[in-house]
Amino acid sequence: DAGAYANKVVRLTKAVYGIKNSGSSFMQQLGEEILKFEERVNVKLPKADSREKHEKTYVENARFERLLSDQCIYIYRDSAGREMIFLSYVDDIVCATNDIALRDRFFRHLQKKWNVTEEGTLDRFLAIHFTRTNDGWGWRADMTAYIEKIAARFNLLETRQYKTPMEPGFCLT
Repeated sequence: DAGAYANKVVRLTKAVYGIKNSGSSFMQQLGEEILKFEERVNVKLPKADSREKHEKTYVENARFERLLSDQCIYIYRDSAGREMIFLSYVDDIVCATNDIALRDRFFRHLQKKWNVTEEGTLDRFLAIHFTRTNDGWGWRADMTAYIEKIAARFNLLETRQYKTPMEPGFCLT
């Protein structure tokens, strides 16, 4: 009831979707949850010499690290060779890994707090369309639809097109 709060100041204790700082609040909470995730990994030590009968192992606690250059990217690496890269922008997430079971455990960790749904293979992220290369090892990123949308907004669809942004042979002095 809006009338009950007329002429009063209200303090929100939770971030509400659509409020100015809600995205920042969510990113902070998401970052905290990502950094809480850890895996215990048994790491085999190489034998010092051929007389040793048993392999020596130790347990490592592997965790995500946040990139300093981009606060939305987290990288997980462990001594067993498993890697996972986690990229988030507000509530859109891309996760790339070489271990599907690790990814599934990580998403179960996130599902304890939020409703996380898997949308399948990467197709579109932040107005960029992605397709796999024919060999299956690479990705192709295409922003044509986004560029055409911006060009239409500024009535630039009928302008002459150039292959380069400058005249061929133009020299800066």
